Amino acid sequence: DGLLIHSENFQALNLLMERYRGQVKCIYIDPPYNTGGDEFPYKDGYIHSSWLAMLFDRLLLALPIMNNEASFAVSIDDNEVHRLDLCLREVFGDNKIGELCVIRAEGGGLAKHVVKGHDYILLYARAINEFPPLLRPKDIRGETIEVDGRRYWIETDWLRTEFGKYGTLMYEDIEKVKGREKKQEIDKGLAEGKYKLIKKGTGHIVGRLRPLDEDGSKFYSVVKNLNADGMNEVLALFPEGGFGYPKPISLCKQYILGSTFAARHRNALILDYFAGSGTTAHAVINLNREDGGKRKYILVEMGEYFDTVLVPRIKKVVYSKDWKDGKP
Repeated sequence: DGLLIHSENFQALNLLMERYRGQVKCIYIDPPYNTGGDEFPYKDGYIHSSWLAMLFDRLLLALPIMNNEASFAVSIDDNEVHRLDLCLREVFGDNKIGELCVIRAEGGGLAKHVVKGHDYILLYARAINEFPPLLRPKDIRGETIEVDGRRYWIETDWLRTEFGKYGTLMYEDIEKVKGREKKQEIDKGLAEGKYKLIKKGTGHIVGRLRPLDEDGSKFYSVVKNLNADGMNEVLALFPEGGFGYPKPISLCKQYILGSTFAARHRNALILDYFAGSGTTAHAVINLNREDGGKRKYILVEMGEYFDTVLVPRIKKVVYSKDWKDGKP
C-alpha cells in the first residue's frame, strides 16, 4: 500500500508530477531545521537564503500534486519558523489553516536562559474554502448506537429552549415552545432515523444521531509529542541503534487522521518527501490497522539509511504492529 523512493526529493517530485497530479490529500514533511548542528545524518547548516530556496523549489513542485481538499504540514523550530511561514505564504497564498505548538521535550535544567521545549507545525491548505477542518475523535461520554453497520453517538443537548442557555427542550414541549412547524420537522427526523427519543423522567429528550466517522472535534493549537517517544519507537525495531531524532508516530498519526477523518477520505494518498526513518509510513500503516482505512503513502528519502533503516522499518511494521528488542 505504499511507494518508497530512494532519490533526491526535487527529482522525485518531478518524477511523481504527472502520475499523481491532483491526487494527494495530505503532505507532511520534517525538513532539516537549519540549526547548524552536526549530529544529524544529513546537512543541517545552510545560509538562510539557500535553505529557503531549497524548500521553496520543492513546495512549488508539491502544489500540483495536491487535490483541492488537501493540506500541507511542516515541522520546524523557532530558528526558521518565521522565514518558513513567509515562504509558505508565497506558495500557498492566503490559505493558512494555522499553526500548532508541539511540546517535544521535558526537563532542560541546564538551559542558559529559557528552556526550549516546543517546536511548531505550520499548516496550509491547497484551497482553504474547500478544505474540510482537521478533526480528532470526540471524547464521547453519552450513548452510542449502531445503525446499518455504522456507529453513531447521540447528542442530547442540541435542542434548547429560548429561555435559558442550558435548558434542554423536552419532546412533549416542542410545539408549545417552538411551534407546530418545528414539531413536524422533529417528527419527520424521527421517522427518517435522524433522531431518537430518550426517556427522561416523565418525558423524552430528542437525541440527534451524529456519525462517529465524520463528527470529530477540531484540533487544539497545543499538542504534546515527546521526541524521546520517537527514539524509543525506532529502538524497539532496531535495538542496536537506529536513526537520530525521529518524529514520534503519534505526531504524524494525529495529523494524518485529522486530514482523513471522514470515511470518504480513508483511502487517501499521503506524501512525505523528507521521509527520514519512515515515521509517516509507520503512522499510516498503524492508522489503517486501527480504523480499517486503505490510505496509501509515498515516501521520498535520499540518505544512505534508506536501505538500512527506512525500508527494513516498513517491512517490519507491515509484518507486525508491536515490536520489542527487535522482535515482533
